[in-house]
Amino acid sequence: MNTPWLDSMRREEVVHVAAELGYRRDDHAQAKSAHTVACPACGAVKRHSQSEPEGRKGRGAVGIKKAKPRYWYCWQCEHRGDALDFAAYALCSKRFRDLDADAKTTVRDWCMAYQRVDGPTAPRVRAPEQPPAPPVYPPEYELRVFWDACERVDSNTRVSDYLISRAINPSRVADFDLARALPASIDVPKWARRDGESWSSSSYRLIVSLFDAHGLRRSVLARSIDANASANNKSAAPADCDRAGLIMACGFGRLLLAAAEVPGWWTPDKEICITVCEGEVDFLNVATQWSDAAEFAPATLGITSGSWTPEIAARIPEGSRIVLATDADKQGDAYADRITQTLRGRYLQLERWEPPA
Repeated sequence: MNTPWLDSMRREEVVHVAAELGYRRDDHAQAKSAHTVACPACGAVKRHSQSEPEGRKGRGAVGIKKAKPRYWYCWQCEHRGDALDFAAYALCSKRFRDLDADAKTTVRDWCMAYQRVDGPTAPRVRAPEQPPAPPVYPPEYELRVFWDACERVDSNTRVSDYLISRAINPSRVADFDLARALPASIDVPKWARRDGESWSSSSYRLIVSLFDAHGLRRSVLARSIDANASANNKSAAPADCDRAGLIMACGFGRLLLAAAEVPGWWTPDKEICITVCEGEVDFLNVATQWSDAAEFAPATLGITSGSWTPEIAARIPEGSRIVLATDADKQGDAYADRITQTLRGRYLQLERWEPPA
């Protein structure tokens, strides 16, 4: 079956054929295998974690070398081939030479349509869009053990002094269980590290929980208590884990997210107020402004980059008043705009928080 369309197809770049078939492309500019997509043979979306160096475990299953853009190799199932084989696997689940006559005709028709050459053609067939990989969080058991190993912030002098320096009451933080202190030099899970150094042997000692849209603890953030930490080094998330879509939340905030409605015990003539802050320090500051005896205190949510999602917005009870306390800078304005867009049409009162004069 040595025909012009066949030879031409084998010379096509794999990334272009994969894109036409609906396979996502993931670029890593510093990697020799710059383009990674899901495997058309086994469907894998990630490489074997044990074969990946630290920091690259989220890369796609298929590698396509920059020097050889016409060939692909799957790190999971070890299938490989050129652009023709990629199309054959995507359309008929086998490499081209192993297909029967009818399947080869199917692949030929798609390839000829892709190349826009004369001959029998068929409508372009796209493989289903590969679903995004599920988020990676610290293992639930390890996260629970880690949180339990942490201390009350008001019992740790260094963490307590840091909070006081930021005008935050350590006892209120501890009583509301908004954050905990990581003791020095204790054994921590492998994900509780930054640049290979354990949080407990560094300055990342203030630990704040991160919750999903349903109010479930999924991860944590470690805040540096070093007053000289640069803006890019103030916080550390668990290594090789996701934090997009995860937010900080006080107890009432978690309750609202879990129920996605006004609690039955809430007095009907009282409005629910939810303050959305930016960053760990502002979250702790705002969340501790209320007495634990305040029956109708506002809920407080804390966000970082990528935290707020439409799923979270959908769980905010109707009729709530949202106070946006993001920073008065370009990034804070962008956060406020995104939150406003996701809540539009929900009949909520939105207002921007103004710091006291």
